[in-house]
Amino acid sequence: MSLIDLDAHVQLQDVARAAGVAKSTVAAALRQGGGGKNARVSPARASEIRRIALEMGYRPDPFAGGLRGGRTRSVACVWHYVDPWCLDGVVGSTILSTLQQEGLATYQVEHPETPQGLLAALRELLLRRVDALVLRPAQWMIEREPRIAEVLTSFHSVLAVLPWKMEDWAVDQVVHDRDPGIREVVAHFAATGRRRPAVVMNPGDNTDQHKLGVFREACAQAGIRPHRHDVIALQGYPRPHPERVKEYQEAMGRDFHGCKDVDAILCVNDVGEMAVAKYLREQGIVIGRDVALVGLNDPIALSLWDPPLASIDRNHEDLIREVLDMLRRRRETPKLPPQTRVVPMHFVWRESAGPRKQP
Repeated sequence: MSLIDLDAHVQLQDVARAAGVAKSTVAAALRQGGGGKNARVSPARASEIRRIALEMGYRPDPFAGGLRGGRTRSVACVWHYVDPWCLDGVVGSTILSTLQQEGLATYQVEHPETPQGLLAALRELLLRRVDALVLRPAQWMIEREPRIAEVLTSFHSVLAVLPWKMEDWAVDQVVHDRDPGIREVVAHFAATGRRRPAVVMNPGDNTDQHKLGVFREACAQAGIRPHRHDVIALQGYPRPHPERVKEYQEAMGRDFHGCKDVDAILCVNDVGEMAVAKYLREQGIVIGRDVALVGLNDPIALSLWDPPLASIDRNHEDLIREVLDMLRRRRETPKLPPQTRVVPMHFVWRESAGPRKQP
């Protein structure tokens, strides 16, 4: 059912007709605290009107009280709540539940899979007079569909969570920055004598291209020379999720030619890391000794592997705190210029990364 149609069947005038009162009386009765000492309707009559409304299935519009002033005290969070890769769904859910406790009306919107779907979702939220928008956009969608950026300018405020800062975008931004974690991984590889590291990534994905660029730059700064086996390339990606796991193992079969060519691997996510770990074990390669292995996202399951798998932690707690603080500041001071904050991710050492360097 469309957001717009949720209370289209029973409207305020229907309740008024059934109760034999004016629409304004129904509105007063349904308003929070309606029927109090100074209200236009008595407590008993207000209670009766609310009973009639409930029996009729009327759903009061939580935003209607704000429409006269143009604000509705509402926030929508467009997010990937169903996400087996980054596991960031808890971030969006926690943000919304906290805002609800602060008395705001909220919309939880699963991020659409296409630019057209995202554009339609944003337009529908505008029709609902949503004040503020929290968005974790797929940046390629914004590049492919310019109307998305145009629609975003119609919201009172927008906070975007991004992997890197978008310079020409006049909205509040929280940069959820993978780069420090990648640099820390490379520093560990270099400090423990690894000289032929590689990245398992999708060459056709712009975020993976960015990770590869940071990885290569960090390698150069650490004195690791370039080599021709530094990319283990995923092909045909994206696929349905079960097939994506197979793709990692297929990529290893194509591009990994043994420990002499590659002595350390960074996977662009931890589902891939587990698939690569399975492949290496099946080849008789000792993870952490023959090949160091690190992933990205750090779900709790990684610590239960044998050996425990190293990763880059997404720093969810700091991300939630920064997003909520920026939203509150924007509510308090709407005319602030666009703000940017950075939440870094960090390397989490476990045995799959090989021994720690001794101090």
